[in-house]
Amino acid sequence: VLEYQDLKRKLSRVPFRYELSKRALKAISKEYYSYIDFVKAQGDKPLAQSKGNNRISDKQLIKDLQTLYRKLGYPPHASDYERSATVRNHFGSWQNALKSLELKQPLIPKILE
Repeated sequence: VLEYQDLKRKLSRVPFRYELSKRALKAISKEYYSYIDFVKAQGDKPLAQSKGNNRISDKQLIKDLQTLYRKLGYPPHASDYERSATVRNHFGSWQNALKSLELKQPLIPKILE
């Protein structure tokens, strides 16, 4: 918490997850479900949800991931999507984003001709 507060003071904004040390992130993950939950518990608003920083909506990210899912035929991996860091910032983790897709069942991959 102290590292977060110090960094927040230095940056004059809420720090992104990747700006904290691995040690701090490990401690946070033991107590909170996600980094976003931790930020909210500190009384702050995550950058991805702040006015002016929300260049792409959660809805658009979900739509992109659903399109990618249909194209690939399986739930996409973070390495399959160029905005995976944005997804993590918006949803707290890649797995949270995939849960938001509400995938019913795996698609049968298209057979290439």
